[in-house]
Amino acid sequence: RIGLAALDRLDAGDERRRLLAGHLLERLRAGGVDGLPVVLADTLPTFWRLPLWTTDRPALRRHLRAHGVDATGTNLACLAREDAFGQWAAPTPHAARYVDEVIFLPMHPDLDEADIDRIATAVIGLGPAPGGRGARQ
Repeated sequence: RIGLAALDRLDAGDERRRLLAGHLLERLRAGGVDGLPVVLADTLPTFWRLPLWTTDRPALRRHLRAHGVDATGTNLACLAREDAFGQWAAPTPHAARYVDEVIFLPMHPDLDEADIDRIATAVIGLGPAPGGRGARQ
């Protein structure tokens, strides 16, 4: 029942996510933040979490948490690193880099523009320090 009730709000929630993600991406680009996702023309991505590449995920996460922003890395594993898949393991540098260097910024339809501005200000406020601002090197 809970899932069925949520379906009635799914389209509105997805549209709200797109609107908020657009606002956040606009603010981050204006602030000179690198490592942002590319949104292709004629697409309507629904960001459940907004990915950001960084060279020092722990430092960025600490900075964001100190400014009241809960950001996290992926919960996906790079299977090539897992013992259970050792016999099939092959070099997967792109997957490993993704696991190590991407942080996800919160994106929820209940956030408001002030929340998005606070997230953007926190990311931009880290400045050009190594690993900051999502700098992808």
